[in-house]
Amino acid sequence: MAELGEIAPALGRVMDAWEATGIRWCFLHPPLEPAAPRGDVDVLIHPVDMDAATRGLVRLGFARLPRGERGAHFLGYDEVEGQWLWLHLVNELTFGPYRVLRTAAAEACVARRVPGPLPVLAPS
Repeated sequence: MAELGEIAPALGRVMDAWEATGIRWCFLHPPLEPAAPRGDVDVLIHPVDMDAATRGLVRLGFARLPRGERGAHFLGYDEVEGQWLWLHLVNELTFGPYRVLRTAAAEACVARRVPGPLPVLAPS
């Protein structure tokens, strides 16, 4: 993980918990300001690990938001930092209007993630 202060503590706790429990994941779009993410943070979760990833968020105090969109939305508040963290988890990659073009690429993309402080999709 990145040095303390480079990543919001709540986000760091989520990342550490997922890594410790073997959740396979990566950021679709890493936050531009990891120390204070704004808006939702898009995360690709291996389809097999989605349930475990969401249970882990609940254990960390996140609440699932009742949204009709694809994936799962979670909101957590870090009282010490005074920051909200909104995570948008997806376990499939879809494209086009209304996401009509579905792929089976999520597993392969997560397997090829670029490691680092903010694990992301491989560029190709």
